[in-house]
Amino acid sequence: MTTRPSNTEKGRQAERLAAAYLESLGYSILATNWRCPLGELDIVASMGTRLVFFEVKYRSGGAFGSGEEALTRSKVLRLQRLAQAYMQADPSLRFASFGLEVVSVTRAPAGPEFRITPAI
Repeated sequence: MTTRPSNTEKGRQAERLAAAYLESLGYSILATNWRCPLGELDIVASMGTRLVFFEVKYRSGGAFGSGEEALTRSKVLRLQRLAQAYMQADPSLRFASFGLEVVSVTRAPAGPEFRITPAI
């Protein structure tokens, strides 16, 4: 009998896949699962002079909408506060710009393959 992965395990797997995908696009991963009292940032990455905070959303199908659709206004505001906390935690960081992005990882309906769709 096989045990089904928990939602936490699925989320962590999606974050690992997203990080590998972002690296393949040329991003440098600076942190994963960065935590502070305000919450957690899934992936912090940079490309050139841009610092990007990625929220990873996992979906096993389209029944609950896309990962991008799961990003509510309150979630965006929380991510903005977390991004500010990250930058304040290391005042030596020097980037020309920063952004908040979503990486949506969707499990293919026919099997264990994943499609990664960045919102960049």
